[in-house]
Amino acid sequence: NTSDSVYGNVVQSGAFLDADGLIINNYQGTLSGRALLVVSSGATLKNSHIYSEIGVGLGISDESTVSFTDGTITTTGDEAHGLRASDEGTVLELGNGTVKTSGEYAVGIWVSDSAVGTVEDYEVTTEGTNAYGILAYGAEAELILNRGSVETSGDKAYGFFVGSTAVGTATDMEITTSGENAYGVYVSGAATGNATNAKIITSGVSAAGIVVSGASVGNLADSEITTSGSLAHGAAITTGGGTLNISNSVIEVTSNDAVGLRLNDSTLGSTNAQIANIANSHIESTGVAISQNNGEATIEISEGSVVEGGTYLLNVGAQGKTVLNAKSGSQLIGDISVATGGEANLSLATNSSITGALDNVDSLKLDGTSSWKMTADSNVQDLDLNGGTVFVSSPST
Repeated sequence: NTSDSVYGNVVQSGAFLDADGLIINNYQGTLSGRALLVVSSGATLKNSHIYSEIGVGLGISDESTVSFTDGTITTTGDEAHGLRASDEGTVLELGNGTVKTSGEYAVGIWVSDSAVGTVEDYEVTTEGTNAYGILAYGAEAELILNRGSVETSGDKAYGFFVGSTAVGTATDMEITTSGENAYGVYVSGAATGNATNAKIITSGVSAAGIVVSGASVGNLADSEITTSGSLAHGAAITTGGGTLNISNSVIEVTSNDAVGLRLNDSTLGSTNAQIANIANSHIESTGVAISQNNGEATIEISEGSVVEGGTYLLNVGAQGKTVLNAKSGSQLIGDISVATGGEANLSLATNSSITGALDNVDSLKLDGTSSWKMTADSNVQDLDLNGGTVFVSSPST
C-alpha cells in the first residue's frame, strides 16, 4: 500500500483469514492506519511477516479472534504500535515470534478495553520515548505473558505496563529497560500486575525495577531485580495507597542514592496507607534499604527475609508514618533514622533480629525469641522487651 489510505488490509464483518507465509508491507500510511486490521472477524496467521512504516502493524477489535504464530511484526514511526487488540470479546493469541518498534509512543504489544491476550515465547523490542514494551490498559483488559523477553530503550519506556483496571501476568520473562524513568514493571490505577520467575534489569536515572501507584496491586514472586543509575530504586509504591507483595525474590540496587524499597505520597490519616509484604526475600542497597518520605505505610517482613542498607535500613521523613513488623527469622541490618515529625513503630517476633542504631524511633517491641544488636547510641521512646534480648556493641577504641 503506497497510497494515503487508512488501512492496508482489512478483514471484517464475520470474514476469516487463514494464511501461512503471508507478507504485508505498509508504506506511507496515516497515523491511525493499520497494515492489517481485523474487525468483528477472525484470522489465523502462521509464518507471516508484517511491516508498517507509519501506523500500527496489526490491529484487532470488535470481538475478533486472532492467532499469530511463528511470525514477525516490525514498525517504524511515532505511535506506530506493533500490535493493538481492543474491545470486549476480542481474543489474541501470539506464539513464538518477534515484535519490533521504533518511534515515540510506539508500543510493542497493547491489549486494551476488555480484550484478552496470551503471548508466549515472544521477543519484544522498542526504541523511543514512551515506547512501552508491553501494555495492558483499560477496563478489565487481561494479558498473560509466558516465556520470552522485553527490551526497551528510551525515557519512560516501561518494560511491562499494567494500568486502569487491567490484569497483567508475566511468567518466565526477562525485562530489560534503558532510559530515564524507564521502569521495568509499572502497575497503576486500580490494576493488578504479576511478575513470576522474572529477571528485571533497568539502567538510567530513576529507572526503578517495579513501581506500584494509585490503588493498584503488584505481585513479585521468584524474581530478581537489578537496577543501575541515580535514584533507580529497586521497588516503589507511590502516589496512592497501593500494595506490593514480594516473595522469594532478590532486589539489588547499585547506586548510593537508590533505595531498595521506596514508599512515598500516600495520604496521612486516610485509609490509603501503602502496604508492602516481603516474604523469604532479600533486599539490599548500598544506600537506604527502605525509605518512607511522607504518608502512611505498613511493611510486613517474614519467612527469613533479609533487608540490608549500607547507609540506613529505614529512613522516615518528617511527614512519614511507618509501621514495620518482622517475624519468622527475618533479619534487619542497618541504622534507622526518623526525622522530627515523623513516626516509626517496629516489632520483631519469632527469632527475628535487627542490627544497627535507632534514632528517634517511637517504639520497638520484641518477643522472647527476638533481639536487637545496638551498634551505637540510640533513641527509642518506648522499648518493650517481653523477654527479648538487647546486645550492646563495645565502643571502638
